Amino acid sequence: MAYLLLELIILIAEVYLYANFLEQHSKLRRILFALTANILSIAAGIGLIIYHGELWRMFLQL
Repeated sequence: MAYLLLELIILIAEVYLYANFLEQHSKLRRILFALTANILSIAAGIGLIIYHGELWRMFLQL
């Protein structure tokens, strides 16, 4: 649960920052970019936790 809460906080922060500070594309596209990147990050993290628990524990010890 803590992982998902932290990812949600990061998601909100990145959506805000991308939408307000990037200027190359429309605001909707910047928001969708942030959402896509964070959904992939969440999926990779959950996959790492589920399928490679030992690797995840090593990562947390860094």
